[in-house]
Amino acid sequence: MTHAEGPVVAAVDHTPGARATVRAAAIEAARRRTPLRLVHVHRPVRRSWFAGPAATDLGTTTRWAAEDLLQAIGDLVPSCRVDTVVRTGHPAELLVDETVTSPLVVLGGRSGSPLTGVGSTAARVVAHAAGPVLVLPDEDDRALVAGRSVVVGVSGGPGDEAVLQAAFEEADARGCELVAVHTWIEPALEPTYQTISPLIDWDSVRDEEQRLLAEALAGLQEKWPGTEVRPALIKQRPAPGLCGAASTAELLVVGHRHHGRVPGLGSTTRSLLHQAPCPVLVVPVAGRSDHRTSEHTR
Repeated sequence: MTHAEGPVVAAVDHTPGARATVRAAAIEAARRRTPLRLVHVHRPVRRSWFAGPAATDLGTTTRWAAEDLLQAIGDLVPSCRVDTVVRTGHPAELLVDETVTSPLVVLGGRSGSPLTGVGSTAARVVAHAAGPVLVLPDEDDRALVAGRSVVVGVSGGPGDEAVLQAAFEEADARGCELVAVHTWIEPALEPTYQTISPLIDWDSVRDEEQRLLAEALAGLQEKWPGTEVRPALIKQRPAPGLCGAASTAELLVVGHRHHGRVPGLGSTTRSLLHQAPCPVLVVPVAGRSDHRTSEHTR
C-alpha cells in the first residue's frame, strides 16, 4: 500500500463530536509519527442574501469563529505538531482534496438515519477519496465492550492486498489480534435458495471460499510475525457478517472500489458506515471489480 507523506487530517466542525475526532486523529498521527492537520471547511456567505457590507462582515466573523475553534481544539492535543487551516467551499469536495496528500483523513460522527443512511459528507468523501478514510461512529453507536481486535473484510479477489496491508499495519500498531473475515453467500442468490439449494454442493462451495481466504492471507503473516491472525469464514451477507465480527473490535477495515465515471458508495460500504459499532477504515482499491468482489469492495 502506498502512503501519502503529508500529515494526518482531522475534519473539524462545530458539533460536540469534533473533540473526539481530533483525539482519534492525534492517536493516528502519533502512530504514524506525522504532524496533525486540523481542517475546518465553511461555506461562503452568499452576498445576494444581504444588502451593503453585511455579507463581508458576516464572512469575516464566521472565519474568525472557525479559527478560534481550531485553536481551542488544537490545544487539546499539545503532544502533537498541529497545523490548522480554514478552507472555504464545499466540505466534501475539499476533504476529498485532503485525501490526495494525507496518509489518513479522519471524519467524525457518521450521523444520518436508517432511512437516509450515513451522513452525506462522510459518504461523499469515502466514495471519492484517493486515500484511506477513518469514519468514527457517533457516541451513541459505539460498542459497549471495549475493542480488542482489528477486523478486516476479505473479498477473495483483486484489491485484497491493499486492504490487508492496511489491516496488518493497524493491528501491529495496536498490538492486537487481526480477524480476517470472508463472507460467502452471494446476496443475489438468497431469494432462490429454497428452489436451488438442493442442487448446490455446499461442501465444495465452502471449500472454495476457504481456499480464497487462505490464498489472500498467504505470505502476509510472515511480514508481521508478531500479529496473531484468525481467519473467519462466515456464511452470511457481507454487511451483517462484518458488523457481527466487529462487535468486539476496535477497528473495522474494508475496501472501497470506485465504480464507473461517477463513484458512489455501494450498499455494503454504506451499511457498514452506518451500522458498524466501531470506527471504520475505508481503503480505496484501484481497478475494476468482478461479480465476486463487488459486495466487499463497494
